Amino acid sequence: MKLKEVKIYVDGRSEEIQNKLFELSEEFVWESDAKRIAQYTQKPFLYIDAKGLITMGDEMNIFTEHPYTEIKADEILSMKIEREFKPFEKVLVRDDNSMIWRARFYDHCNYNGNRYEHIVISGQLTYKQCIPFKGNEHLHNTTNNPE
Repeated sequence: MKLKEVKIYVDGRSEEIQNKLFELSEEFVWESDAKRIAQYTQKPFLYIDAKGLITMGDEMNIFTEHPYTEIKADEILSMKIEREFKPFEKVLVRDDNSMIWRARFYDHCNYNGNRYEHIVISGQLTYKQCIPFKGNEHLHNTTNNPE
């Protein structure tokens, strides 16, 4: 399920839902400060725009009339994180959008409590962002984002 242009009634589980979103993808951040920590946990509604930016609200009438698709809290919390990479697979890695993509061989992935770290074979280095090399060759040594 694509979590873009959606609205969520958090049903008292805002912190749990936010942490799940941050676990699912590096692109989910708060619109207000680009942070990836649970905030505004007392607010009953979350919204995720087309870019992955999260906002919150507390007005029921705005929530019900908002054009985004409603997603149930349980749907988000039950989502599985699927890691598509196999050991020795060619990947492109970097830590943030300002860095260039580097080609590496994939080793494994660790969850360190608040995000996934992709570990590559060369020197057991860790990276926050990892995409397949195949199909993204044009991004190698650039700061461009995948489409």
